[in-house]
Amino acid sequence: MRTARHKAPEPGPAPPTGSGGVRTSTGAPRRHAAFLHDFVHLQRSFSELAPVFADQSLGWLVRLGHGNTIRSGPAGADPSTTAPSDVGIVLSAKSVGGLPTPAIAVTASAPSWQGDRILIPMTWTPIMVDTAFPRLEGDLALSDLGESTSRLSLSARYRAPLRPYGSAFDRFAMHQIAESTMRRFLLDVEEAVC
Repeated sequence: MRTARHKAPEPGPAPPTGSGGVRTSTGAPRRHAAFLHDFVHLQRSFSELAPVFADQSLGWLVRLGHGNTIRSGPAGADPSTTAPSDVGIVLSAKSVGGLPTPAIAVTASAPSWQGDRILIPMTWTPIMVDTAFPRLEGDLALSDLGESTSRLSLSARYRAPLRPYGSAFDRFAMHQIAESTMRRFLLDVEEAVC
């Protein structure tokens, strides 16, 4: 299993002292944006895994949630006969590689084919409102690497909290916690499907 992590470029030069920081056109403080990418190689062929990840019911995610599943669908629809528009699970807090990962709600939308890969839009939201962990938004992608190997990759983005120390804290800790949360999710998915 190999891992690739790409950090977003550092923000541009700091604004002059006393300027109050970089602001949007509405006067709101501009938040630092970050990009994350990670992947695992699954020792199963794409032809075996494609039906699992292309399933509109997102059953692989439901199994990963161990009963902590939240489903949403069209208003008034019978959930037993209608595919949900979103499926969510709750993952409890734990540590990955010595770094903590917060308790999070993971939500996925319907998968779609993008060329020769399957793409699943996802969000990761901290359960505790006052946590320093940001809301991640991204895509889980399954792609073919050959006869018996597939790649499961996750690309996500987030913005540092609006607190005055948000960008500085991000450079030191938040980014590492976000990375460990993504790594944990990929390893959990790998364990569930392989």
